[in-house]
Amino acid sequence: MSTAHRRPWSNILAVAYKEATALRHDRVFLGVVFVQPIMMMTLFGTAVSNKPQNVPWAVLDRSATSVSRRLVDEVEATGYFLAPQRIASYDEGRALLRRGNALAVLVIPRDFARDRERRGASVPRSNATTRAPRPDRRRERRRRAVRSRCGNGSGSTPRYATATSFSPPWRPCC
Repeated sequence: MSTAHRRPWSNILAVAYKEATALRHDRVFLGVVFVQPIMMMTLFGTAVSNKPQNVPWAVLDRSATSVSRRLVDEVEATGYFLAPQRIASYDEGRALLRRGNALAVLVIPRDFARDRERRGASVPRSNATTRAPRPDRRRERRRRAVRSRCGNGSGSTPRYATATSFSPPWRPCC
């Protein structure tokens, strides 16, 4: 049996020792090894920030009430966003997102003020999300079909079968 099979680690350590001695004499390499991490910590600690600034966004305000305007003002007052672009439809919002002219679209539903009054809550925290709009008739028909296909005609929705505006057209439920 050869020594290579008995002591593989000794060969690896011998090569590592040889390379370390060769690199020890390379002053440029040693400078990079020690200076680069210090420069990166300084750069990422001071100059680079992960806070968003000047984010372009759009607003589809279907409520058009003082409460919805106050929500938009509060989101804008965070300092992260530019003045919002007012849009009139979802298609216009999608086009802005596709072109890159907006990074977010805030959709305020028609009954936003009424829902807020019912809950007795103040304007939600300033994030660029609101509840999804009510599903259209096609989604409602799909939901009923899933219920009947799963043998659950009682009216309760089976797990993973609800279709929202952000879900794929079909989800497994059984």
